[in-house]
Amino acid sequence: MTMGQPMPHKPLLIPVMGEGQISFLSQFSKHLSREGYDPKFITENNELAADMVKRVGDMSVVRGLSENDPEKPLEQLLEKFEIDSPRSFVATEMVYDYAYPKPSSKPYLFSSFDSSDYDPYIAKLHRCLGFFDGLYQDGYRGVPLQNQGGEIVRRSLQAVADYYDVPSIWVGFSPISGASGLHRDESESWDAIGRASYEEMTAKEIERADEFIERFRAGSGQIESGLQQRSLAESIRQKAEIIRRHARHLAPFIEQWTRGNIFKRVSAAYANWKYLDHDESVELVEDSDYVFYPLQYYRESRVLVRAPAFYKQSWLVEYLSRSVPFDHELFVKDHPKQLGAQPKSEVDAIVRHSKALDPRCSMGPILENASAVVVLNNTVGYEALLNKKPVVALGEAFYTDSRFTHAVEDINDLPRALNEALDEGGPTDEELVEFVHGLIEGSFDGEWGDDSKKNIEALSTSIKQKYHLIPEDQRD
Repeated sequence: MTMGQPMPHKPLLIPVMGEGQISFLSQFSKHLSREGYDPKFITENNELAADMVKRVGDMSVVRGLSENDPEKPLEQLLEKFEIDSPRSFVATEMVYDYAYPKPSSKPYLFSSFDSSDYDPYIAKLHRCLGFFDGLYQDGYRGVPLQNQGGEIVRRSLQAVADYYDVPSIWVGFSPISGASGLHRDESESWDAIGRASYEEMTAKEIERADEFIERFRAGSGQIESGLQQRSLAESIRQKAEIIRRHARHLAPFIEQWTRGNIFKRVSAAYANWKYLDHDESVELVEDSDYVFYPLQYYRESRVLVRAPAFYKQSWLVEYLSRSVPFDHELFVKDHPKQLGAQPKSEVDAIVRHSKALDPRCSMGPILENASAVVVLNNTVGYEALLNKKPVVALGEAFYTDSRFTHAVEDINDLPRALNEALDEGGPTDEELVEFVHGLIEGSFDGEWGDDSKKNIEALSTSIKQKYHLIPEDQRD
């Protein structure tokens, strides 16, 4: 694609971050084009670019990112785009790549390294900033459209678009099945929740919110995704295709598979041994006064991008244990699907400073009996609010509006925030209706990654709705 051509009225620039997105993005592209948009795709490497060309055509793929030789020095670009800490900026992708130590004093099994090699990632940051700077400096005004994530390409594109006053659309999580949150940046700020006012709601809107709350409480109380699950045959076919096409680059693939399928199982067995058993956990939940903290998986953008200071969970648990009031205990629980993700030394530290419940325990009784809930961008915070529990929020999440949670901006304020939460209690009935109304109003139909026709049509319509909320002088 050549950027010297006249700009279309509705240009979109969409990063492609992996092979798993190609089917969805190619179908999504066709529908967006029929809606009058001009989607362009940018890839991290030539192999992905070739795959996308086969699906969407050469004119829809932006080339040159991986080979870009920046004209401007890195220092100049960092200052221009206000990136104060480039190492922190790239550390997210390093964690994704297993090129950064786990939050542990111990190295990876069979792969010890004493220090992190930032250089190749800083070089990638330099290439990306230089490439996007040249693209937008030449007059391109494509609105970045991307899914939540912390890769260097995504974050660089956001930084450059911000500088040139080009709005962005991020497709993020919504607890409503089959829906997404659409945001202007990677912070996942929900304007609709902040704006919600009980006094300004109609009787129909209040009734709708009340019905939502009742359905939640009558159901499992668990958040479900509307994404279709791949069959076993499809998963095997996809992995076989990766092996066939990238046989020369199998080492990282095999290492990651081994880590997830063997090392994680060993770690999970150790964690289960260290955590409390099920019967003891149930008894403690029923008979104790406690503050609850759900352990957060560290290899996610919700930690690495929106709460990077809390990468090490054992540090946070230790500080929490010193912050709870004298007449309460600290209970924590690992997510059953992430069991084994915490390194052994982290598990040891966590059980030393808290009561670590059996991961198989149902979340409902834990929230029902908790005096307060502390969360780090965790969806459990949303569930706690709907159960009218006081929530102390660390980091940024869709529910962390200060009217509904006790948001902690300075970690030194955590003990005070916990005491305030316990004294004031959870949201009132009216506040809960406001929160749910904002949640519904801020959710858009469709989810990123589901290539079914119904979902793509819904998400395309939502993108169109969000696009037209952008001031016209910013999108032309």
